[in-house]
Amino acid sequence: MLVARRLFDDLTQYVEEQQLPWTPALRRSWLGYLRPGGYYVAVITLRREIEFAVKIPDAPERLGLANPYPGLKTRWDSSSRQWTWAVPTINDVPDVRTALNTSRKFQPETGPMPVPATPQETSTTGPIGERSGDGVLQA
Repeated sequence: MLVARRLFDDLTQYVEEQQLPWTPALRRSWLGYLRPGGYYVAVITLRREIEFAVKIPDAPERLGLANPYPGLKTRWDSSSRQWTWAVPTINDVPDVRTALNTSRKFQPETGPMPVPATPQETSTTGPIGERSGDGVLQA
């Protein structure tokens, strides 16, 4: 539990330093911070191995993001849109600011986090019948 406590303390310090309107959320098997509207930004799971995660709109590779913690085991959970790192010991606790700064680039002030358009979806020209960047079928 020392690992989870340290991660949560570091998250709290970040929220306070940045003067963010995020609120803590404490659950039985996880805890974290929510931005306005009840949307999670950061999560700490309380399993055998503590995990730290941030919400991003798509897989890190698709967003061109480098792993900020290459020394930690990582995984992408597409259903939760969560980039997660296992934090096995107190000595492995990463600087949470790095992942939080990355996640915040994708977080709106309110409402759900939008999914970024893929390169194909951002095209505004194309053959008749293709979708333009705004999703409208071109005539």
